Amino acid sequence: DPACYLRIGWAVFSLAKAHLLMGVVVPVLGFLLASTDNVYCEVGFVLLIMLVKFIMEKVGEYVCPRLGADVMPIFTYSASVFYQVNLCFILCSGVSPAVFALVVGVGFAESSYHLWCMKQRVEAKPKTLRRQNSFGDPNSVGFRQQSFILSSLLIRRFLECSTVALFMVEACFLYNLSYKNNSVVCIHDNDSIWRTCIYISSFFLVQVFGATLAVVVLIRRRLQPIRFLRGLIARFWPSFLGATVCAHIVYMSEQHSHSGMDLSLRFRWLQGATWVCGLQYQPV
Repeated sequence: DPACYLRIGWAVFSLAKAHLLMGVVVPVLGFLLASTDNVYCEVGFVLLIMLVKFIMEKVGEYVCPRLGADVMPIFTYSASVFYQVNLCFILCSGVSPAVFALVVGVGFAESSYHLWCMKQRVEAKPKTLRRQNSFGDPNSVGFRQQSFILSSLLIRRFLECSTVALFMVEACFLYNLSYKNNSVVCIHDNDSIWRTCIYISSFFLVQVFGATLAVVVLIRRRLQPIRFLRGLIARFWPSFLGATVCAHIVYMSEQHSHSGMDLSLRFRWLQGATWVCGLQYQPV
């Protein structure tokens, strides 16, 4: 295939872009957000993280025609899972209610936009297809647009629930097994860790409510969101599982006292500072 090398080049470009955005830019922004006490700075950094996720998804849309349609769900899933894991670390470190409200509001706005786009596509179809609830011809542009919107909506809603639940389990295990080596939980005592769990649990319940609302709306439009999501997972589960494991490993290792990188670039241990726990040092 003469285009094989070109596709390999696009694949390498996509991987490099994904690693740069989600493996470097997003963790640095998360560190800067956690290290500031200014509400306006926190909101600004969260908006920048959302912008990086948006850019990541746009990269997927750009390379999709060159690598095939199967690339798009993988890019959407990867961007969302890295974003959600980083968001959980931010919430665990303690942020203002304004950041919490911003994250929840943007999530609902994003889902509402996708539902509105689907409604516009349905109303644009002939009445016969509307009554049959058919996307139309599988080879048509409308069918592909509907499938893309539905898959993006379901992937995001699925990750918003599953990632937060998994993070709560991980945080509890870390705190009870080896809390001193991890910067996520070592800053908490017995009282604050439970307050943090309640805070993240509230966020989880809000995400579940949003996901349930989206599924109910789709079912009322005579779609089958659960079946569609099951098909996506069955088709792409190796890539989805790899992205999930990598996201958790990357962010957990960056918070560990031995393997974590000091994103502040101060290297306090070289200045004679005393190690407290995780990435926390007592200044000289």
